Amino acid sequence: MPADATIPQAPTAVHGNASQPYPCHAAPEPPGSEPFIDYGYCRTSLDHQPPGARHGSSDPRCPRSCPHKAPERVAVQFTKVFAWNGARAAAALSKAHRDRSGK
Repeated sequence: MPADATIPQAPTAVHGNASQPYPCHAAPEPPGSEPFIDYGYCRTSLDHQPPGARHGSSDPRCPRSCPHKAPERVAVQFTKVFAWNGARAAAALSKAHRDRSGK
């Protein structure tokens, strides 16, 4: 497939090089806004993935030190509750954990 030669290859102000951490890790609040469900943690980090995966909780661009990243055990529980009971029940679980842990 031919490449689009009009797209710059060097990083720009809005397009990184995909190896740097997501900019939201430095934000005071996790990403999200109204009218979307507040999960308490970054929604991407709640998608539990096995080690080595390049998306969800194992995405290497989401550093372990990110204050919005869900702990692995919360992500595992969230994934199960989301599948069994839906998004609102899973959000209640993750928000309750965040409120209890203060992280």
